[in-house]
Amino acid sequence: MSDYLIKSLVDNDQFRAYAVDATELVREAQRRHDTWAASSAALGRSLVATLLLSSSVLKGEETMTVRINGGGPVGGIVIDGNAKGTVKGYLQEPHVNLPLNDHHKIDVSKAVGVNGFLSVTKDLGLDQPILGRYRSLQARSAMISRSILLSLNKFHQLLGFRSLLTKIIQFRLRVVS
Repeated sequence: MSDYLIKSLVDNDQFRAYAVDATELVREAQRRHDTWAASSAALGRSLVATLLLSSSVLKGEETMTVRINGGGPVGGIVIDGNAKGTVKGYLQEPHVNLPLNDHHKIDVSKAVGVNGFLSVTKDLGLDQPILGRYRSLQARSAMISRSILLSLNKFHQLLGFRSLLTKIIQFRLRVVS
């Protein structure tokens, strides 16, 4: 079965729901990067989180880059995504395998670390991309998907303000010239 992303928009886009199966995406990333268990889980979750994020907030040719570095053994993780649902990424150390956590699951939190940052850069095709940087994964959450989701509200406020400011500046430039 191939991967899929289903979007459901209800009530004039006031409510959105997404469903994704990215098993083949993660399997292919694991194969290409020769990742071990903890690295595979960290990279896979980062790919899927970026896929969902970029599919929900980007339009047209806009792109996004998510950078994660929590100070853990997998090192930095970088994922690029676009509005069409295409993602690609890598991590610094593909050969990380840790003991299972207390819940008998792969310990992604320990692999990624909690003393670092998460940053999201959105390129709207303007002069400069918009960067939202969130220090301290510890203050948010060691879970990659949760860290990204908790940062979305703050990021959207920044994007909304910067986007509005950019439109105002562009409008003034057109009126003045």
